[in-house]
Amino acid sequence: MHFAAPEDQHLVPWRQLAGMSRLPFVLIVVFASAVPACGGPAKPPPSPSPPAGRTLADLVPMCQRVFARKQACADDYLPVLLDLRIELNLPPGIADQVKAEGRDAALVRAHTELARDTQPENVNPLCEAAAEQAKKSPPEHVDKLLALGARCEAAADCKAYAACVVDMDRKFIRTGPRYR
Repeated sequence: MHFAAPEDQHLVPWRQLAGMSRLPFVLIVVFASAVPACGGPAKPPPSPSPPAGRTLADLVPMCQRVFARKQACADDYLPVLLDLRIELNLPPGIADQVKAEGRDAALVRAHTELARDTQPENVNPLCEAAAEQAKKSPPEHVDKLLALGARCEAAADCKAYAACVVDMDRKFIRTGPRYR
C-alpha cells in the first residue's frame, strides 16, 4: 500500500520507513519469532525471560510506550532505521530513492511521517489490534515479546533504544512477506 499523495507516486512509502504501515510493534516481534530467517540457525538462541508479572494485558501499554519513545528518540531512531532499510533495500528501491533524493531529505520526510503516525488516534487502534492478534499466538511468543520489549524499554538513552528497536525491526523486515 502506498501512502504518498498522488502527485508523489514515485516516492518510497515513507510510513514504511517510520514504522506505521508495517505491522505494529507487537506483530513484528510475534511474527519474527515465528518465522525463521532463511539460512539462519536451525534453532534460535534462547530468548530472555519475560519480565516478572507481565501478561498479555501489558502488550497494549507497551506498544503505546514503544511508539511514543520512537517519536521522542526520532533523531536517533530514524537514521538507524533508514540505514537498515538501505542495507536490505526494503522496500525495494529505497536505496536508489535515498541516493537520488538525498539522505537529509529522506529523514525530513520520515520525521514528518513519524510525528503524524505516532499520534494516539493512530497508535491506539494498531496496538489494540496487535494485542488481539497476539492472543492467537503461543504463550512463549508473547513471553518473548514482553521480554524483548522490556529490554528495549530499559535502554538508558535514545541511541541504545534505537539500536534495540531497530534490531527487532530487522528480524521482521528480513523475513516479512510484505516486500517479497
